[in-house]
Amino acid sequence: MSLFLHKLSNAKIAWSIVLGLFISSVGLPGLAATMAPDVLALIIFYWATLGVSSRPKMGTVFLLGLFVDFSTGGAIGMHSLKYVLMLTIAIQLGNRFQMSPVLKQIALIVLVLLALEILLGGFVWIFLKIPLDIKSVIVAAMWGLVWPLVAAALDKNYSRTGAK
Repeated sequence: MSLFLHKLSNAKIAWSIVLGLFISSVGLPGLAATMAPDVLALIIFYWATLGVSSRPKMGTVFLLGLFVDFSTGGAIGMHSLKYVLMLTIAIQLGNRFQMSPVLKQIALIVLVLLALEILLGGFVWIFLKIPLDIKSVIVAAMWGLVWPLVAAALDKNYSRTGAK
């Protein structure tokens, strides 16, 4: 019995990234810009944990971050650094993350988002002398709680199956 991975649809990956890019750039109606979720980071993390065939490339992720920075008017390179670090963390976790219970996944996502926001806020403070807004850091980390919704929207049985 051989094992194989179901082929992922490149169109599904591309459309999910475009939708995440739109939501991360424009935001959601009724939410202030500081309260808007960074859905693109969660989508990048999701596809990167599935494996090599679905993993976004570092250069693509960097360019997506630049696009978000230009569209939101933020410090150039902050989202790029965040997305590259998210991709790196997801690559390191890989299948271990996918096999973890949902509560553990949520906790890890919240901690990763919190750590990245503090790190990036520190860079902004060091180079631009803009103090770290703790409210925006907490809000960014709390958007990790929507991880099950993002995973359910993108999920299909991509697990290994037996072939005869």
